[in-house]
Amino acid sequence: MYIDPPTPIQEIIENIVKVHPNGEPTFESLGLGRWTPPGIVQNFLEFMHINLDVPWWLAIVISTVFLSQDDY
Repeated sequence: MYIDPPTPIQEIIENIVKVHPNGEPTFESLGLGRWTPPGIVQNFLEFMHINLDVPWWLAIVISTVFLSQDDY
């Protein structure tokens, strides 16, 4: 019977750091939210969701209304 070796403590700590306090993984740990135009939008949505404690659907609505106001 094969038993997996224990996970090193450093690896466990790195995995914990890449999770927000609410338990969701960061966009960075998922390979999202880079400094491209779509990545900046993803970072903004993640900022609203995590730091302002806004649900995802409301973060999308707020950003949509904000961007549509630029048209006038």
